[in-house]
Amino acid sequence: MSNKIGGAVCIAIAFGLYTFNENLQAAVVANKNLANWIKDDNNCPALDWNTATVSEITEGCHYWNSDFKLLSNLTDDLMNAAVLPETMQCHNLVYERGVAQYQEFEQTVCPGDPNYRGGEPSESWRSAYDSHLAKSIFDLQGKPQAKKAEEKSNELRFRTSEIDSLDAKTRAAYESANARSDCYTETVTDWVYDVDAGLTFPSADPVDHGFQTKMPALDNHQMIQPGNGTVSSNSVHFNFATLFAPTIPGGAAAAQVFARASGPMHVIDPIEGQFYGNATDEDFRTGIDNNPYYFSDGTAIASNSLCFSPQAADVWTSTSPATDGLTTAEFQGHSYYGDLSYFPRCDNPIVGDYRVQAKCNGYEHDNTLVIAGISKENFSGDDYLVAGIYKNADFPDTTEVMETAFFSYGDGAETKETVIEAYIVGLDELAAATEGMTTIGMAIFGLMGLGAIFGKKESSSSSSSK
Repeated sequence: MSNKIGGAVCIAIAFGLYTFNENLQAAVVANKNLANWIKDDNNCPALDWNTATVSEITEGCHYWNSDFKLLSNLTDDLMNAAVLPETMQCHNLVYERGVAQYQEFEQTVCPGDPNYRGGEPSESWRSAYDSHLAKSIFDLQGKPQAKKAEEKSNELRFRTSEIDSLDAKTRAAYESANARSDCYTETVTDWVYDVDAGLTFPSADPVDHGFQTKMPALDNHQMIQPGNGTVSSNSVHFNFATLFAPTIPGGAAAAQVFARASGPMHVIDPIEGQFYGNATDEDFRTGIDNNPYYFSDGTAIASNSLCFSPQAADVWTSTSPATDGLTTAEFQGHSYYGDLSYFPRCDNPIVGDYRVQAKCNGYEHDNTLVIAGISKENFSGDDYLVAGIYKNADFPDTTEVMETAFFSYGDGAETKETVIEAYIVGLDELAAATEGMTTIGMAIFGLMGLGAIFGKKESSSSSSSK
């Protein structure tokens, strides 16, 4: 009986691979048809910068070359509750702030877990965006994101209070280890970034805890005619919240925009001048040993993290309104300023202390070829031309495997024709690779399934005939 069940599972997998391949092939054909339609200038015309205004442009597919310009800084004021908005700001595409608290908590330890990775992962700005995108996907599905376990010293570790919210793989590992009765509970202290960990600084709202990112609004950036300066009434904008939707086209759009906007990480120092009176303490605050960021190659960069005692944090939460943060003058004029009793070194925290850090990434860039859909959106009472992922009702989605949509944001030296042709070649290669892999998979699982279902019976018949 068990062989037949296993065989049925293998047959089901083979059928699933067949269905997936059929759906993908249909999606590839649909996307190729849309791309060829876009290739025709009668369907997707060049944008005329002389008439690139809300009143004159027709919504739909367009292509153009443009310079991407930022019109104002991203500041900590964009967060629900600010900390030091005058110093915590940057002229970039992405602003990220991290707020953690040093807490004492119980964690369950299961020795000998084989899935050890160790250490606290440090994310690049693109990885941070990917994490934010994953969170958005779970929010869209209406369910909380499963928690991963912290793994150290070949041991499975997680907060005892989080057992019920562990992801399936970690929960299974815990239950397996716990069955051996070698798991134990210990009390530890560590920095906690969880949005649901009960932090009250800079506010009690979870949106102010952990790592939070902000990007420019419609009125804070624009795409303009190349070489036309920094401000123009004839311009196109992005609605980043909808452009970077948690979909395959949204992820592809994000990758293309970030590739054009790439540049060195900009780390924010919330302090103007020297903060601590002792040079050794100040060197630590701005040095590589103070909670550094890491590049993808493992190179560390100073984060300029600043730590707050609960008493210092109360200065922010007791202001009116409490979400405004402090100006530089207010901060520098406070009696706590530079005092280690209220702003301890981040390598010597006590339970209840907070740690704040901020960084930015993404830069202005010139001469980008854009092929996208243009729509009209109202923001704060003004109308804007907004570029986004292009979809056409005449080319509907054929499957959930891949939407029928198009967006391109690349080197201005390219042409619409070369971009479309390369895209179609890429679709063909995807279709061929998927068909090859699924064919092999179907053969393997199909044969395994048939063997499991019929193999034992044949063996038994042969034995009986002897």
